[in-house]
Amino acid sequence: MMRRRSGRRYLRLPRVCLYLAAAMPMHFLIVPYPERGHMEPAMAVAQLLARRGHDVTFAALPDVQPVLEATGHPCLPLFADIFPRGRLAQFEPGKTEGRRRWHIAQLRQVICAVDAGAFVETLQRVRPDLVVLDALFFFLSIPAFEQGVPAAGLHVTLPWDTSYRVPPLTSGLDHQVSSWYAVRRAGLLLHSAYRDARERWLDAIGWTLDLKGRVSRMAARRTPHVRTTRRGHAVHMILDLPEIVLCPRAFDVPRRARPNRVYVGPTLRDHPADSGFPWERLSADAPLVYCALGSRVPPYPHAERLFQAVVRASRDRGMQVVVATGACPTSRDWYNQPGVTAVAAAPQQALLRRASVFVTHAGLGSVKEAIMAGVPMIAFPMLADQPGNAARIVRHGLGVAGRGGSVTAASIGNLIDAVVSDDVRRAATRMRSEFEQEERTNGACQALERLVVAASGRSRSAGRVPAGAYGQAGDTP
Repeated sequence: MMRRRSGRRYLRLPRVCLYLAAAMPMHFLIVPYPERGHMEPAMAVAQLLARRGHDVTFAALPDVQPVLEATGHPCLPLFADIFPRGRLAQFEPGKTEGRRRWHIAQLRQVICAVDAGAFVETLQRVRPDLVVLDALFFFLSIPAFEQGVPAAGLHVTLPWDTSYRVPPLTSGLDHQVSSWYAVRRAGLLLHSAYRDARERWLDAIGWTLDLKGRVSRMAARRTPHVRTTRRGHAVHMILDLPEIVLCPRAFDVPRRARPNRVYVGPTLRDHPADSGFPWERLSADAPLVYCALGSRVPPYPHAERLFQAVVRASRDRGMQVVVATGACPTSRDWYNQPGVTAVAAAPQQALLRRASVFVTHAGLGSVKEAIMAGVPMIAFPMLADQPGNAARIVRHGLGVAGRGGSVTAASIGNLIDAVVSDDVRRAATRMRSEFEQEERTNGACQALERLVVAASGRSRSAGRVPAGAYGQAGDTP
């Protein structure tokens, strides 16, 4: 009973103080992961916090400091001795064994540096009211809690935790109840358990990194009051780390609510239309197909084949097409055709407002921008959380999914015909209304402000925030 009354007290405190909190300047330290798909949401959160009168400081690897400083906020170097300027290019993912071992060695150095107090100096220099960590930097919450600074995890993807009813984001399985689903889900759970056991063994000989084991030992030694778990994905192992998911709950599959997790609006950063884009090449009469595979096109082995198939299928249907090729060359002969525009980088938000179909890799940032524009999607997931996002696109009727390895112009044409239907358009409009409603609540800023208010009303010796500080368990504030 005492615990329940305490939770209600915390529920009342943020609601009473939230209006004062919005007017009271706070200082937030944001630590983004050094990839474009992770930095964009972090910069969007910083943009919203600055509009509400708060101070924002970034801490990031030296290679991405100029990008973050361009937002007008200061950026402190992070792990500069391990990742000096120019080193990040070697950190790009690859399939070679030598690069994989290099990746593991660098991550091991980062964990050892954090354990030796590398992040403490940054905390003491900035003295923030709240540390906002990218979910992949979850282990930085341990020195924050040790210093009595409250921290929160920022999820730029959907949550990675799984259960019998929630398939892994990497699987592409839909949320359903059937015998075949149960068999596949059980196989994935067994594979996950085997992988955890293998990591523990191989970590001892330096072949891989048992991240959960190392972080658990560090937490037990430095912050024994912080709860951890080895079950599930590593980014959720710090049980006392509040989680903010930058995506409305409506896009996710049904899952059990967690008291320290809140879903907020899409939290997209405003991008002005690129004046360097050849807008004069687009016709106002022909429907537009926009194709882009995000900021990590080089690791996708079938990128050029997909681009070529999209161009042929679109032209066969009298549609114009814009292809954002990324690092792939834009000088191919099949780009030099009427109605085809190929650029290395495109103003995606502006193009989506004009597009009839969006061919995407199903990264969550691109998916949210497409939903906000009400554009049907054709998803070709490649890696990480993209298969799970594609499954949710299909589940909610927002588009269809294909396989990049077997793509042809005919198969692309069939997918285009499937998504230009009225049913898909109506589903996209409904989801857009859900996203717009969540975006108007400014949930990300309110959730962060609530955490600061809740932490200020208790001892800073632990640095943890009560689970009820958000509002109802798992609900948007």
